[in-house]
Amino acid sequence: MELYIYPTSRKKLFTNREHLRSEIKISLNQLEKGRGRHLCFCGLRKIGKTELVFGLLESVAIEKKTFAVVFIDEFQEILQLNNFRQIKNIIALFRANLQKQNRTRYIIAGSATRILENIICDAASPIFGHFTLRHIEPFTKEDTFEFTDKLIKRLTDMDKYMVYKLTGGHPYYIYSLCNRMEIMYERYGRMEEMVQKTNYQS
Repeated sequence: MELYIYPTSRKKLFTNREHLRSEIKISLNQLEKGRGRHLCFCGLRKIGKTELVFGLLESVAIEKKTFAVVFIDEFQEILQLNNFRQIKNIIALFRANLQKQNRTRYIIAGSATRILENIICDAASPIFGHFTLRHIEPFTKEDTFEFTDKLIKRLTDMDKYMVYKLTGGHPYYIYSLCNRMEIMYERYGRMEEMVQKTNYQS
């Protein structure tokens, strides 16, 4: 694998970092073969860590004339980095790098709804206007019926409605409840009042 990480202009400035660049190249070659380990670079501030790794995907996308996507789950946890004296405002730092990138798309997610809303929608937030916020709602009754059918085939419409009422349409709870019902059916061989019994025993 050719190492496309660095633009030509940046490569000319590298000094005493060839062994690190070589290790990155080896790691990428091993990745193609399904082997190797992750890398961690640590050192003093402004010592060259960012030149080695910050903006990597953007550089790769530019060199390969393609685009890159970064998925970050539980994005609100990034705020924990504000506790470090050197960082102070991680969202501002995130925006500074976001604005330099034209070929990288970020897709973020998180379960702390109110915090994420503030990060994305508050006009005082450094990344206000950079993201489109979409809420993922629980399943409707129809969705629940469809999902339940995919998990367990033996339920009546009344049973499915009970599943919907007991779970509030939450996919994980639906999955857990149906999984428990399947286990009980395998054990006892009957479905009568199984939904309610399973809910009490979960």
